[in-house]
Amino acid sequence: MNYPLAFNDDTNAGIQRKKFWTHVFQDRDTLSGAGQAPKLPARSSDSATLVGHLNQDLPMSPRKQRKVIGTHSRTPSEATANARKHLSKVFPNPSLNIDTNTVSFLWTDSKGSLISAQYVMLPPGLDMVHAKSRAIRHWDSKETARIWRFNLDTCIYWARCRLLRSIYLEAVQNAMADQVPHAEDFSKLVTLATCAGVLQRAAEIVHAMQQEIRQATTNPCWL
Repeated sequence: MNYPLAFNDDTNAGIQRKKFWTHVFQDRDTLSGAGQAPKLPARSSDSATLVGHLNQDLPMSPRKQRKVIGTHSRTPSEATANARKHLSKVFPNPSLNIDTNTVSFLWTDSKGSLISAQYVMLPPGLDMVHAKSRAIRHWDSKETARIWRFNLDTCIYWARCRLLRSIYLEAVQNAMADQVPHAEDFSKLVTLATCAGVLQRAAEIVHAMQQEIRQATTNPCWL
């Protein structure tokens, strides 16, 4: 394998290469090992962004009610109850479907329980369209960072494995070398899917449909 350690390369590719190898060698030596293969982290709670508040008090969600009954408690926790009170925070959570090129929204309180959009009160100057747009931009930003970090960590892990294996082979420590993974499984890398990308494809479909309608109108025999 060719290890391009051209740290004096001031092109964008060279700068990115330098950053990558800095990550590979950071706080490590030949005794550190390659570590464990990274796992894709779950989406964090801050993937949703605050856009409004409840316009009235709401009862506890059915799921929370079942949970309370299961714990033999007659009342929900104070935090759960406060999350359903008038003027409590609400969050739109985008949910994308790549197959249908659609984005739907689940509204939740600060404890993650579902609420209906009819109980959402937006601040002055913010309508539902722009609230959803803000939620999409925030969600896409968090999702991009999550996937980018995982893919980078995976490539760093592969590079460390290759370096260690090369060192062991040079030292004629074949048994040690055989214990180090040396085949990259590129299927482990995650393809980024964003709400903006899904909506862009939906817009392209609508545009193509509109073109066909216009062509059919001007030339009825076209179909």
